[in-house]
Amino acid sequence: QGWGRQLGLTPLRDASYVATKAVVALTIACIPIALIYGIGATTGAKGDWQVWLYSAVIVLAGAIIFALYGLVFGLVFRSESAVSAASGSLVVLAFLGNIFIPLSGVMLTIAKFTPLYGLVSLARYPLTQGYGVAGDDVVHEALWVPVTNVVVWALILATLTVLLVRRSRGRQ
Repeated sequence: QGWGRQLGLTPLRDASYVATKAVVALTIACIPIALIYGIGATTGAKGDWQVWLYSAVIVLAGAIIFALYGLVFGLVFRSESAVSAASGSLVVLAFLGNIFIPLSGVMLTIAKFTPLYGLVSLARYPLTQGYGVAGDDVVHEALWVPVTNVVVWALILATLTVLLVRRSRGRQ
């Protein structure tokens, strides 16, 4: 009746299945991350080695969150529409998450509750030390704000993914 039900017949637990998928996605994410940092290094980009290392590790760890995000969409939608729904919503979340333009006021407050905000803030943190632009002002944000965002979204997406895997396997 389907791959999910086939896996449901195995002793593999739902959380183990999700963890395995996240590790595979993390492994695959190493390729473009290594390429971007390699291109930066070979084309003369300058920066402290700690900034390069910390930001690379943060981005790599953040790949787990978006592996879970992709799994949620893959489990909710049919395969034909899952990629479109996931990528389309990521574009909207990127704008809402303070990635492309500096937000301020209510929009910045909303941004702090989106899944991309915490990861992007953490990836910038080694370079900016928490300082950023909000409208015309330079503001400082404590490290706990993006860390909390990332942890909460990781827990939400992991829980949702496990529940959806359980549903797809017919283990209600």
